[in-house]
Amino acid sequence: VVGASEPGGRLVLVDWAADTFSDEYGAMMLGVRPESGLAHPTYGIAPTGGIQAFLTSGMNGPPKLVERLLAKHGVSADEVTLISHQATRKLMDHWAQQIRPREYLDTFEDLGNMVHASMPVTLSRFQRELRTKYLVMVGLGIGAHQLAVLVRV
Repeated sequence: VVGASEPGGRLVLVDWAADTFSDEYGAMMLGVRPESGLAHPTYGIAPTGGIQAFLTSGMNGPPKLVERLLAKHGVSADEVTLISHQATRKLMDHWAQQIRPREYLDTFEDLGNMVHASMPVTLSRFQRELRTKYLVMVGLGIGAHQLAVLVRV
């Protein structure tokens, strides 16, 4: 949850940006494996469009969104610590190469993919160690949306 900061608070919301891709709706979703007969969720990729959505908006959408948000405020990537959705190490490494933040904090090896809970958990773990002027948090739901927030530290 992001809200108004207390006067003198350490983290201050500067701005946010979002993109929605309605044409990719349903590309990747949680589902149930009907053949097992068990009501345990599994990850599903749509045969038509799921892989393409991963390779296009999944790989390149967050870096473009962050670049747009930083440019709007005249902030360079070197002034930023990045915390992101932790879907896969492949995505995270690609985003790090494209965005080039000064620091990229994650809890992937310890906690894995916690869906969108990854960002607040990682922030909670590292909040006292933030050393840059800005923090960017970026998340996505492939086949639906992407959102980034710029926070002054």
